[in-house]
Order: sequence, then C-alpha cells, then structure tokens
Amino acid sequence: MAFHPAASVLVKDVLIYNGLGQPESELQDILVLDGLISAIGTGLTVPEGITVIEGKGAAAIPGLFDMLASCGEPGHEHLDTFSSLTNAALAGGFTGIAIAPNAGAAADSQDYVHFVQHKGSQYGCDLFPYAAISQQQKGQKLADLIDLHQAGAIGYYDGSAPIHNTDLMVKALQYAQHTGLMVINRPEDHWLAQFGQMHEGFTSTLLGLKAIPSLAEVMMVKRDLDLLRHVGGRLHLSCLSTAEAVDLVRAGKAEELAVSASVSVAQLLFTDQDLGDLNSNLKAEPPFRSEADKTALLAGLKDGTIDVVVTNHTPLDIESKRLEFDMASPGMIMLQTALPALLTAYPDLNLEFWIPKLGHNARALLLLAQPKISVGEVAQFIVIDPDQTFEFSAKVNKSKSANTPLFNKKLKGRILASAYHKISIY
Repeated sequence: MAFHPAASVLVKDVLIYNGLGQPESELQDILVLDGLISAIGTGLTVPEGITVIEGKGAAAIPGLFDMLASCGEPGHEHLDTFSSLTNAALAGGFTGIAIAPNAGAAADSQDYVHFVQHKGSQYGCDLFPYAAISQQQKGQKLADLIDLHQAGAIGYYDGSAPIHNTDLMVKALQYAQHTGLMVINRPEDHWLAQFGQMHEGFTSTLLGLKAIPSLAEVMMVKRDLDLLRHVGGRLHLSCLSTAEAVDLVRAGKAEELAVSASVSVAQLLFTDQDLGDLNSNLKAEPPFRSEADKTALLAGLKDGTIDVVVTNHTPLDIESKRLEFDMASPGMIMLQTALPALLTAYPDLNLEFWIPKLGHNARALLLLAQPKISVGEVAQFIVIDPDQTFEFSAKVNKSKSANTPLFNKKLKGRILASAYHKISIY
C-alpha cells in the first residue's frame, strides 16, 4: 500500500456516487488537474505526464467524514500526530475529521481551536475542532461557548468524559442555542460504571470481572433527553451501545426532539463474548455489549434512529495495552479500517447503505459543506473497490499506534485512492 501524492490524475472507469442515491448508470472517467475536477465523461484523453488510476468498475464516492477521532497532538505526539492521523484517515477514505479534545491540551480556548485549524491547513484532509463544554474539561464550569464558536469550533464536547453536572448540561444546551451548534455527550453514569471493565452479563460473571451495566448508559440518555425537552437546543448522544438507549432515542425523535446519535464501528463488529481470551485490544469505551444490543444498534442505523457511524479512533501506546485486561486502557485505532471492516462484517449491506452513515449525515449535523463529484469542484472523493480484499497489518498501518484487534485480518473493500486537493494513491 504505497503512498504517492499527486495534484493531477485521471481516474478511469468508475461508478460515481453523488448524494445519497444509486450510482450513475455507466462507468465514467474523472480528470483532476491541480486539485480540481476538470472533466467527467467516458473515454477521456490522458494528458501527457498525468498519473492514471485504472478503476475497472470501482466506486468513486465523496470523501468520508469521521465525527469522532482523537489525536495525541498536542502533548502526546508519540500516540498520533496530526500528520500520522491524516495519513491513516486518507488511507481509510476519510477526507474530513472532527477532532475530539484529548488529555494533552484543554480545548476551552480560542488558541486551541486556531491550533487545530492551522494544523488542518497543512494536510490533504480537513481537521475540524470540537470545543470543550466545560473549562479544562473538568465538568464543573461552563467554557465560553460563544467565543469558541466565533473562533471556529464546530460543536461542544468534553471528549470521553461524560457531563454529569446537570446544571452544566442545562446551561450548555441554552448557550448553544445562540450558536446553532450541537452539545455532544457520551452517556454514561460514572458511579454505575466505576471500576467496570466490560459489559455486565454472563461473560463478565464467567471471567470474574467488575462490569458496567447497561443502566449506566440508559440513565444518562434518559436524563439528557429530559433536559432537552426542558430547555431545547441540539443534543447529540455519542457512541450508543445498548438496545434500550436506541429505543429512547427513537422515541425522542418521534417527539421531534432535536436529538441525534452515533455508534462506533467497533460496537458493530464485536460483543462481550469476543472477550473470552481477554485480548486487551478489544477493551473499548463504551464496552462491547450483548449480541441483542449489537442487533438493536444495526436496526437503529437502518431505520435512521442512529444517524452516524464514528471510528472513535483512540491511539494508545503499547504500555497502555500490553497489560492484564483490568489494567489496560480502553480504545482502539479504527480510521484506516472502518469502512472495510464494516463491508467485511456485513456483506449484505452495500456502499449505498454506509456512505451516508460515514460521511453525509455527519457533515449535515455539523453544518458543514458536502463534497460533490462534479466539474469545477475541488477533488474530494475516494476510489474504492468494495469487492477487493487486502490484509491489514502493522506494515501498512499509518497510525503511530498499534492498538487494534484487526492486524493480520483479511478485509473487504480496498481504498485505491483518496483525493483532496492532492491524490493519495495506494
């Protein structure tokens, strides 16, 4: 999977997907010159010196967008820098990423927002900063949400730390109404989840591990929906993991509450039964739940209750993972493998199903422009052969971290190229 950046390229014989419907009816060529789509048609002439990508019936789709990825920079550059993060993203077909606050720097200042924006201008992948809901992400005092919006933040989020302070959540929903941005919360009751290592169920009992009940998520979802009913605003519930939470969001949408939700890729791939050998690379936050929960999450995606699939890309060093399961940190890298892993796990669901969940819907919720594959537009698309398999390994991994259970796995859906101003050919 070599990397060859270029500003001009001719992509031949691809099915073009635009919007949310079926692909266009015939194979076409896409000519990109200096980062702009110059021509679309059949049998286009190859300009001298232009790189040619033979699509052979592959799909050209608008660049994917990840609504939740973490980066080590600033402060923990050994985990992932913005350079390695964007390399992994492009190799996975993502041309835009919403950056979650990390422990290295408080996301409660305009300086932080400007820092992420500046980094984003250096790479062929958009980086959009979330701003913290609370000062220093401590969940106590409200950050200056208006100023952070004016600086360019695209939403309010305290990262993996749930907002337990009810008064803070109320104020965040109220202030955010002046900016139109979403308040994002990962629903989990700290006290019910405290010291928990995995989902509460038969497997946790069998393994003798302290567990996290589904109720820890459900109680927080109920609370946040009640607060939304009370004060209004826009609420996004991040990384749902339980069937009852899906039912609650479905009911909230039926009431026409301004609520949206996401699920992580890993929650759609694994259940608590996969933890039998205590592989620390399968320790996640929230924990993998039961098969019934996974089925409910997929059903929520199919009926629109869950709007977005996120990678929840969480780079960690080897010292955080090569430990006993109960001592290891939760999280895994997923940017490079998200779409192929889903195509592999769900062969009955095609690109048309996953395209909106991994791109269009997230941009719509975050009020961002949608890329188009049309003449005159900036080249912001990917070329993927959904039927071609490849092996994901440490050798081709673009992240600086290696915390993944997918190494040496055969995955279906090979990214041939990612285009955004420049074209990365793999």
